[in-house]
Amino acid sequence: MLEAPIPENEGQRLAKLHDHAILDTPPEEAFDDLVRLAAELCGTPVAMISLVDRQRQWFKAKVGVDTTETPRDISFCGHTICQDDLFIVEDATCDQRFHDNPLVLGDPHVRFYAAMPLRSPGGHALGALCIVDREPRAITEHQGRHLRALARQACRLLNLHHLLSRSRKAATCDDLTGLYNRRGLLDQLEVMIHDASGCTGQRVAVAFLDLNRFKRINDTRGHEAGDAVLCATARRINDMIETIARTHPLEAACVARL
Repeated sequence: MLEAPIPENEGQRLAKLHDHAILDTPPEEAFDDLVRLAAELCGTPVAMISLVDRQRQWFKAKVGVDTTETPRDISFCGHTICQDDLFIVEDATCDQRFHDNPLVLGDPHVRFYAAMPLRSPGGHALGALCIVDREPRAITEHQGRHLRALARQACRLLNLHHLLSRSRKAATCDDLTGLYNRRGLLDQLEVMIHDASGCTGQRVAVAFLDLNRFKRINDTRGHEAGDAVLCATARRINDMIETIARTHPLEAACVARL
């Protein structure tokens, strides 16, 4: 078996993928419609929109399979993201790259695979729209056109998701520190209080911190130095929360700048 290769721009690619804020999000009908169309138009029992993370491929939408992710090193889509066009495997059992792959030897018993890479507007490969069959076969020119067209739509949906995510973040996060702003804090508190009201013994606590003599930093060192102090403080508080969460049962926690 040949493990999925790592693209040369892997660091940038992963940063762009995570910036989309789409990994581990709930199913969405628009994405589900695309995989159903792909399976129907290409006549395959399985179709997926796969996003290739650091160590896994995660399925934003799927039809014909129950699993939500598989290891990246054995994924077919890990190969697809290194391609510029359709990546086709007509019979995986006869392909030296995949003949002993666990996804071929076991569930879902992949024999045929075809996929289009899904790229961001900047050209970073985020994942793939793929179709799978448990029997060897070829893809027709007509089906190839369908798959390319559906992949273009999937890319548009991913980009729209990215833009909406950035818009929501801009509305609820502080530009300088990346912490929640006042609106974001109130939204988070509303959710936490609602969740706590339905759980016996769960409580919500709020701590307010002020930076004494902070104005002196701005006056003597300049606002750039003051901004650096605010960012460093934000990082330290976030690190502290993460440390506490590892040893204490916190249901949720957030940090905000007012």
